Amino acid sequence: MITLDTKAYLLRMFVGNFFFFLLFYMTNTDLNKRKYLFVCLLIPLTFFVELFTDVSAAIPIIGSYFILKEKKKTNIVLLNKLLLCMLIDDFRSIITSMVMTYMFSFEGIKGYGYVVFQIMLDSLFLLMFIWLYRKLAINRIVEQSSSKLTAIFMIYLLTIGLFVSYVAHQYQVFDHFVFGVLIFLIIQMFVVLFLFIRITIRQREQYEQQLKRKELVYLKKYTDSLEKDQEKFARFRHDYKNLLLSLKEIANQNHDSILEKEIKELEIYSNSYLTNKFEYRYLKNIKNEYRSEERRVGKEC
Repeated sequence: MITLDTKAYLLRMFVGNFFFFLLFYMTNTDLNKRKYLFVCLLIPLTFFVELFTDVSAAIPIIGSYFILKEKKKTNIVLLNKLLLCMLIDDFRSIITSMVMTYMFSFEGIKGYGYVVFQIMLDSLFLLMFIWLYRKLAINRIVEQSSSKLTAIFMIYLLTIGLFVSYVAHQYQVFDHFVFGVLIFLIIQMFVVLFLFIRITIRQREQYEQQLKRKELVYLKKYTDSLEKDQEKFARFRHDYKNLLLSLKEIANQNHDSILEKEIKELEIYSNSYLTNKFEYRYLKNIKNEYRSEERRVGKEC
């Protein structure tokens, strides 16, 4: 196991806490600057808690979330961004530790030179991630796919990572098995990703089925409305034609040619507007099709 000088170890610990807040700020440039100043106050708090406990990783996430979110509102996107940054920060720590174990021997006590070199590796790793984050528009992807499910999966990965790292440090085998720890976490990440994709596809299918059912319900309401309007229109047209016939009979009985001519002109004029543009007898077939489709969708669900 690599042994560090106490002061050098404290320096690495403090800078390691600073990296998380820097990473979160650089990947979320739309942050409220005023609120983020209060978030930065969590850096020394996290540092002091880390000196005595192994649960300090929760402080930046929980503290930043409640400081940055709006009052009395849940912001699942913000929570997912914080969890993602913490995951990346953990991977940063594991990867640079693995590199350092292959570059330095386990003999002697390592001082500031060792720590400064590791901090440089950390900085390089974070700069590469920030570049990829912006290049691939990961921020937009996180905003579109954020949900309680993604938060649960990332919390699971963080918990597993912290637990494995804690056990490895307790038994003083972390430096020897850091590569195995990294592989284990990567496997866990792919398992979680696989489960997330499957659940997301299933939820999307259910959503599409619900949307289809709603569309069918709206179609039925629309066809019902058309049927009622057509029935009213048919009754009106029937009464109107009866009225014209009555007027024709009156004109014939009275031998009023002028009235007959006006009635005929009115009949020609009204026929162009009182035509049945919708074949009413076919509207009932739409309702029948809906019922058969509704039964089919119900069976699928």
